Amino acid sequence: MHAMTLHAQADLWQHGAVTFAALFMESEMRSSDNEVDRTDVLLYAVMNRGLRLATDLSRLALDPRPGWALRLNPAGTLTLTWPHVQPLLLDAPLNLPTGWPEAAAAHGLVLLFVGDRLGLREHTENHQANPWRRAPRAAERGELAAGAIAYLCQRPTTLPRATTAAHKAR
Repeated sequence: MHAMTLHAQADLWQHGAVTFAALFMESEMRSSDNEVDRTDVLLYAVMNRGLRLATDLSRLALDPRPGWALRLNPAGTLTLTWPHVQPLLLDAPLNLPTGWPEAAAAHGLVLLFVGDRLGLREHTENHQANPWRRAPRAAERGELAAGAIAYLCQRPTTLPRATTAAHKAR
């Protein structure tokens, strides 16, 4: 039996003169006997579902990929849906850097980077991974899929003011 671990980190990405919200992901899979260690499974899976191999990040397409969306839930967690029956991330509690939700909302999209050797697996409390520094090298090695995905923000639902006042009067 193989166990897969997904690693994800939200960050900001400078694309030309514009700052975008970004999500970086990588994975690792190990067999129960620890003899097999694969880190490319997620990369191949997302490419088979429509994310493109990115070899030149300065030419990254900004049209959202069909079937992909990232939702910021009212609780502040992220859900990443893709062309599959199960979400890739479901209510993931990621630390969003200052300005991330605003950048995502302003553009209506998030840049998704899925690769190998982005530094997310080596993350420790004293060492913050900097996947935005490693992404260009991963692209040069052919170990990075990337693309724009739609951003959806769920706002907490509130009752209209008139209804609220009517409930208070009862």
